Amino acid sequence: MKAQIKIMNNSTDIQHGFQRGFYDLEETCDLLRTSVSTYKRHEKKGLAPQGKQLFGRKKLYAIGEINLFAEGKWKPEEWIIQEVQK
Repeated sequence: MKAQIKIMNNSTDIQHGFQRGFYDLEETCDLLRTSVSTYKRHEKKGLAPQGKQLFGRKKLYAIGEINLFAEGKWKPEEWIIQEVQK
């Protein structure tokens, strides 16, 4: 059997390929059963995983980090913990 390789011809194909590993903000909030404003507040304080802007203005959240956060196993980075304690 020959391996089949799908060539991504345009940016929308590439964008959808990357999004399989990421949730957008609405999907993240639906999964966590919280409001957008609550998640943004926690994100700003460093108490929730930070989103990354990969394409334009839309922030995407790594599925692995969000799943760990949902399970209570996500740990913020050391410098964030120190800032929150001040």
